[in-house]
Amino acid sequence: MAHESSPVLALKLGTILLVLSLAIYHVSAAGVLGFGGGGGSGGSSGSGNCTNNTNNGGAIEFIRKSCNFTLYPAVCFSSLSGYAASVQQSHTQLAKVAINVSLSNAQVVHRFVDSLSVTASNINDSRALMALKDCRTTFSDGISWMQQSLVELGILYTGNFRFHMSNILTWMSAALTDEQTCIDGFEGVSTIPGLVLKAVVANQASAVGKVTSNALALVNYLNPQRS
Repeated sequence: MAHESSPVLALKLGTILLVLSLAIYHVSAAGVLGFGGGGGSGGSSGSGNCTNNTNNGGAIEFIRKSCNFTLYPAVCFSSLSGYAASVQQSHTQLAKVAINVSLSNAQVVHRFVDSLSVTASNINDSRALMALKDCRTTFSDGISWMQQSLVELGILYTGNFRFHMSNILTWMSAALTDEQTCIDGFEGVSTIPGLVLKAVVANQASAVGKVTSNALALVNYLNPQRS
């Protein structure tokens, strides 16, 4: 019986190990990337996550209606309704929670990309590895933009509202662009390991992009000059 050459065998084994490592990650990270109610490490998104819905019916309905102003209302509601007790019926608090949820998810994906850079370092696809490296940078930048946005949101009503609002909208838009840039970086990848890498990273970046887009929309709702 003919045996496969060692480079081909190594490639297949590498792909299998990569897929297994990604599967393990999905299990461990499902609570965050599944948009469960947990505060991000970038700041408190409010206590009372996974709250008793019967005691917060008004707040939950407020969140549902507010989410209709976003591009992904179902994702918006599922990611934010667990914070009804802290949101109550405050658009500002809802925007803060939304940014925190986006920040928390971005931090998880950034850590994942860091670990994946080690796991996938031996795959024979320089384009995919470069894209992965770029994702580390873009997610790091996006995290910084969201952290700055939270600080700015805290002083939104202390004077010069338009200046602070403009900063938040600019920074949240930059974070959203960074997440899309990560996905775009895998354009042209064609090897099997590279395509596996692309599919998983793009899936996670896209998921974070949706909550970031929603957060941006909820911030913009605070802007009386919104279009």
